[in-house]
This record gives sequence, C-alpha cells and structure tokens, in this order.
Amino acid sequence: MDLQDELVEMVDVERWPTERPLFFLVLISSIVLWVLFTISIIGIIYAGMLGLFFFVSHVVFITHLRGSAIRLGPEQMPDLYDRVEYLSQRIGLDKTPAVYVMQAGGALNALATKLFSANFIVLFSDLLEACGENTEARDMIIAHELGHLKAGHLRGLWFLLPGLIVPFIGSAYSQAREYTSDRYGFAACNDKKLALIGLGILAAGGEQGPKVNLRSFANQGNDLNTTWMTLGRWLSSHPPLVDRIVAVEPTLITNRETRSRGTIGAIALILCFAVVPAVAAVGFGQKIMANVKQAKATPEVVAQIDQDERRQLTPKEIVMSSQQARKDMVVLSTVIEEYRVKTGEFPMNSDALLAAWKLLHPETKLPVDPFDGYNYGYEIYDGSYVIWSEGPSAENHEDDLVFRPGQ
Repeated sequence: MDLQDELVEMVDVERWPTERPLFFLVLISSIVLWVLFTISIIGIIYAGMLGLFFFVSHVVFITHLRGSAIRLGPEQMPDLYDRVEYLSQRIGLDKTPAVYVMQAGGALNALATKLFSANFIVLFSDLLEACGENTEARDMIIAHELGHLKAGHLRGLWFLLPGLIVPFIGSAYSQAREYTSDRYGFAACNDKKLALIGLGILAAGGEQGPKVNLRSFANQGNDLNTTWMTLGRWLSSHPPLVDRIVAVEPTLITNRETRSRGTIGAIALILCFAVVPAVAAVGFGQKIMANVKQAKATPEVVAQIDQDERRQLTPKEIVMSSQQARKDMVVLSTVIEEYRVKTGEFPMNSDALLAAWKLLHPETKLPVDPFDGYNYGYEIYDGSYVIWSEGPSAENHEDDLVFRPGQ
C-alpha cells in the first residue's frame, strides 16, 4: 500500500466521559503523595528505590524488545508495517511509532509503551495469528494501542504512578483510558462487526473467538452484578471484555440488569471496612485521651470525675451496698490476719493485699467496693491497718465506710 497515493480520512474521537475528571483526581493524589514522600526521608528513599527498580526493569524490557523482537519496516513485514502507518495517520498521529512483533509464549495481547521520547507498539505474534484473515479485528487491536499514544496516556506516567496505585481512583482512571482507546480502535476500522470479533478473540482465542456469540457474551455481564464482583471490577486496571463490547456496541444488550444491587453491596462493604475501623480507632483514641487527662488531673478533678461517673443509687440500694461493704471488709480483715500469722506482718499496701488474697483464696476474686466497682481502700495505720469503702458519695468523705481491727 502506497500511503502517498491514498487520501487518509482522519477520525474524530471523543474521550470516555470520566477520563478527564479521573485524570485530575489521579494528578492531585500524585501531587499529595509526592509531597508526603518528599517531607519524609524514609518515604523518599523507598520511592526512589522503587522508581529505580521499575525504571531498570523497563530498560531491560526495551532492550529485549529492540534486540529480540522484530521491528516492522518497509523491508520487514511491509504489508503489516504499511497498515500501521495508515492507522497512525487515520487517528491523527504525527509520527508512526516503532512497531515490534514479539513472541510471548502464547499470550494474546498488545501494548503501547515508551522510553524517554521514543514510543513503541508491541504486537504479540500469537494475537496476530489468532486474528488470521480478519484484518478488521487486527486493525482494531493495533488502533487501540495507537489510541493510547494519540490520547497522551503515556505522557507523565512516571509522575502519575503514585496516584495510579490509589485504590478505586487509579483503577477507574486506567479503565477510562481503555474505553477511550477502544473508541480509537473501532473508529479506525471500516467494518465494526468484524472488528468486534477482535474482542471475542481476546476472550476465547484464535480458534474459538470467531465462534463467540457476541450478543450472548455481552449479556453475560449480568454475572457481575454482585457485591464481590462489583468490588473486583472497580479494582481492576482493565474493564471486563463484556463491558468493553457494550461500550462500543450498546445494541448487543437485550436483558442487561441494572447494577444497582452490586453497587449498593460494594459501597456497603467498603464502608464496613473503612468506617468501622475508623470509628473503633476514634473510640480507642478518646479512651486513651480520657486516661491521660485523668492521670494528669488533680485530686479534686479526679473526685469530680468519679462523682460524674458514679451511678445514682436509691436509698434501698445504698443500705444494701453498705451491708455488703461491711461484710466484704470483715472477710478482707480475716485474710489480713491470716497473712500476719503466716508472715509476722501486715500486707504493706493494696498490691500486697491482693497477692495475699490470691495466695489464700485462689479460687475466688478479691471483693470490690459495691459503690464504685474498684478495690477497697487499704493502708497500714499506727501499727495496725484500716480498710475503707468510698461510700455513697465521692464528695462527702464523711459517708465513707471504715473498718478497723477490734471494731
């Protein structure tokens, strides 16, 4: 094909509606993350190490491409090369990129990439063989990759990488780019019906792909209308093929269900994973702050906190709690005396009293003050000891219940 003798009609393609808004979200996310990396020494080191790793890996891939794949040209597969040139002009590229055919172990794929200012299109040989005589399907796949270059999807990609890994935002933007490139791919073809078979080939392979009932395949998208399938779709870098077919040929749909059920379920699941831990963290933080404030508070403030938290007791409950407190203090005094007989001294403090209780009564718990739910007060006093309960009021210590030996 002599391109100079053929008037190439350029196609006008609109981007997928969500691509530009999502691009700005990814851009803002990337700027924020790069700023965070910059102000964090560890963050910028890790970012630099990962960036260097990916860059070196990409250089290795381009080296393999240039040295072990076949570059198309006027003397190398000229028919296919002329077709790539034609499609490049048809979608409005100023320059035809370097195009390579590469054997990839049976993978049905193609890709667009770049290194510095050099653009590359890579066509996997098995995909070209799978398309066979269907040149429209082949052209759709080639024009799809050329569309990535025309739409500028590879410009500034390294800067956008942090934003692209942000869950949901990055994947949504990546999917929008694929839909845009599909529009380029199908706009460049003359027979849309034959071009659609290209997506069937990507799904089922060279032998079975042309046999795929595309209408039935398009309606297969109903299987994705569940909570987990919706979540998986939102997190994928590429849209499902059933959605890509419908995007370029909506008439194939006959009984597509609305995806509200899966959408609502996925949103609820995200909120469950995001909101519940956040609420728990806030509650835990408030509890810690309360403990810190109480630890720093004066005795008067602590007494006020105790009073605020104290449950208001009825007169009957006060009488019953007082009776229980007196019984508990008698039991505690018995343990104190047992301990003195065995050791020759009283427990030195509340912790020692607790240890004595566990030693002498391991099967039961130390009784607690029924008025505030804490341990009874205890201290050695003037060669003896005293046990006390807070009583019904934290403000009026005249209401404290006190036990002394011999009472």
